[in-house]
Amino acid sequence: MFLCLSSGASSRYREDVLRALAQPWGSVLQFRYLQRYLAPGVLEKVQAAADKKEPQALIAYIDLSDTTKVPEIIPCRFALISEITVVGTAVTLQLELQEFAVAADPSKLNDELRKKSQGTLPAWQTDGDKKRAKGDYCLELSAEPTTTVRSDKLDDWEKIVTQLAARDDFKDESSFYTVVGINEIPSRSVVPANRGRYDFQPGREYELSLYHFYPKDVPLRAGVILTTTSEWLRFTTNPELQLDSRYDLKRVRLKAGKPAKEENAWISVSMSVRVRPNASAGKPRSTKQQIALLTVRAFDTSPSTTIVRKRRVAGIILEPSMKSSSFAIS
Repeated sequence: MFLCLSSGASSRYREDVLRALAQPWGSVLQFRYLQRYLAPGVLEKVQAAADKKEPQALIAYIDLSDTTKVPEIIPCRFALISEITVVGTAVTLQLELQEFAVAADPSKLNDELRKKSQGTLPAWQTDGDKKRAKGDYCLELSAEPTTTVRSDKLDDWEKIVTQLAARDDFKDESSFYTVVGINEIPSRSVVPANRGRYDFQPGREYELSLYHFYPKDVPLRAGVILTTTSEWLRFTTNPELQLDSRYDLKRVRLKAGKPAKEENAWISVSMSVRVRPNASAGKPRSTKQQIALLTVRAFDTSPSTTIVRKRRVAGIILEPSMKSSSFAIS
């Protein structure tokens, strides 16, 4: 078992945490590290494990927002390391997502991780007149933590969201969201995901269900916008969703056309948030961040065999109950 950490030190790192929480079972999320942030020998161990089978990983957020506190870790997701690439001094990991990782008591998890990591987790150290978090951000654990459980239920997803929402790095997130399923219309049959890919039939309409949640009442400042670059894959309902309550299930419909040749298109899922003003600013400002990007491939070999293949490469999509055909909201 390998531990892969991400922080809020940059917007990309923070968004990786959001993506890890919300992408579908079997979709792929890319992490990147400079080699100096890897534990000694961990690259060779990951590569050796990958030669036999895809090694297991635990994706987690580490809170580095306060230099006066010991950095705390919140687990988010289990994954398989499906690919490792070394580019110069950097390493990229392709993480095929599995169950959510839920710690009922994060303090007990942190105690266990410190023991299993043999003291190599990031910790504050004095560097000149500053404190810096020094340690390993990708390392091997002696075993899967016993204080973290695997779950594919959205009520456990809500527990992780609640833990993250209390951190300064996520103070401007007025909502967290995930897509809980894609269904064919009008049959309502579930379209399953296979390694992040959804198969659509030509000329059929589909419904994407999106669940958003925030653990406490706050001013409603967020919206979700879905866009597509293709004329043959279009929305049939409004793709701009206002998140006008603390929690809700939203739906968007789209229709697959019949492209004349194989081609790629993209569906982007972005969140627009009105950021609270600071003391020197008079008005809130709006910010838009792309959280999800779907790659869509389609081809038409004959009028009767057209298939639209849809693959998630990054972002916030969650198939129904992760592995089953029913929603797991309650």
